[in-house]
Amino acid sequence: MIKRTISVSFFISIFVLGASLCSAEVLHLKNGKKIEGQLIERQKNYVKIMVKGVPFMYFTDEIQKIDSDKQPQPQEESLAALRDKPFRALEAIPAGKRELISRFLQLNGSKESMNFIFSDILSRVPADKVDHYKDLFRVDEILEGIMPVYDKYYTEDELRELVKFYGSPVGKKLIEVNSSLLRETMDITLLYFQQLIPATKKKK
Repeated sequence: MIKRTISVSFFISIFVLGASLCSAEVLHLKNGKKIEGQLIERQKNYVKIMVKGVPFMYFTDEIQKIDSDKQPQPQEESLAALRDKPFRALEAIPAGKRELISRFLQLNGSKESMNFIFSDILSRVPADKVDHYKDLFRVDEILEGIMPVYDKYYTEDELRELVKFYGSPVGKKLIEVNSSLLRETMDITLLYFQQLIPATKKKK
């Protein structure tokens, strides 16, 4: 009787496991395509799906929705894993995400800082070379060139949160006082070490 119970339980477990492994998922991509297969991995920034024995990877911001009987729980992707992830070409980044990155770079002061630095450089070069340097310092093109870096490390949802924060009064204040904070904290840190060094010498 015990053996029979164990056997029945064993086959029920195998049946349930098999059903979960064979359950089909459908990825609805934002470009209109549908990918049907078995979801084998789901991370915060991408999913992997097995289609006819071949694994394929799709970034989260490419996916409209996923239809599935059972989906693995998303896991936080480690920084080490993000570093190893290859960059996407600019044209492969969805337009909506490119717009978010552009907005973020504007709100966090990156664009303004770059314009300020280049303007300062231009004020120091000989007059006959200003036009040449102006042609080199194309801020918008440079910012487009670094977009794949932000695409690699941030999801669309994270970028939305960052844009929301830097667009808020607190976020704007952070940008305004950041340089003063950095300078004053450096002064205090320097003073700390200046006071510490004489005390250390006395002990010797």
